[in-house]
Amino acid sequence: MAIYYHGSTVSDLKVLHTNKNATHGNYGYATSSKVVATIFASRCGDDLVVSIFGDGNGNYALVERIPNAFDYMYSTSGSIYSVDSSYYQDHKTGFNEVLTTEDVPVISEEKIDNMMDEIDRLSEDGKLILFRYPNRPNSIPLDDSDLINVVLRNAKRRNMEINRELFSRCAYLHPNLIPAINNLLEENNKELITPEYLVSIVNRKLIEKEIDSNHEVYIESSLKLIDKYYPGLIEDDSKKQSK
Repeated sequence: MAIYYHGSTVSDLKVLHTNKNATHGNYGYATSSKVVATIFASRCGDDLVVSIFGDGNGNYALVERIPNAFDYMYSTSGSIYSVDSSYYQDHKTGFNEVLTTEDVPVISEEKIDNMMDEIDRLSEDGKLILFRYPNRPNSIPLDDSDLINVVLRNAKRRNMEINRELFSRCAYLHPNLIPAINNLLEENNKELITPEYLVSIVNRKLIEKEIDSNHEVYIESSLKLIDKYYPGLIEDDSKKQSK
């Protein structure tokens, strides 16, 4: 029996259940790579904050797209579950991931007390290359402008309209991209992302964090970048609220 792996921040699972995915449907995920399973055992994270690269030969790199993303993502315990590979099919989703439409019983569980320590260990062992912000491989532009196309691809997949709300999170996390985003919005005759609109996004995120402290974990990184490109835009009281 071949073994696949599934990483999670939830421990003591006996069965891995399928979940509704916004882009792919109702599936459960696993991978033949224990390194990949470890990467995905994070409390949060998406294409705007981290990039994952694989060379097809089992070598992987993890790239921060905003300051301290890894620290927020992996500030948790986690588990790596072993499962029977026969439940899964390869749908070519990337990163050696395989899918199932069934609930899958767990064979064994490896508990990890600190996921950031485990990610660092994989890096020290040469199993994972880490690029801390602002370092990155040559394939990623220094200004993160590739993320505009990431947003557009996701919007097309989900049949979403191009407007400033679509780019609100991108602007909030990557305020240096606002001029390029506004060029695109102007081409589509849409409202632009103004400094006032950016402030409204931050205020919304602060409210979300106040309601649920785990909801918006990247707000301090965002405020640092906003202050870099729009000095003085965010009041000190808002910065204190973010901590």
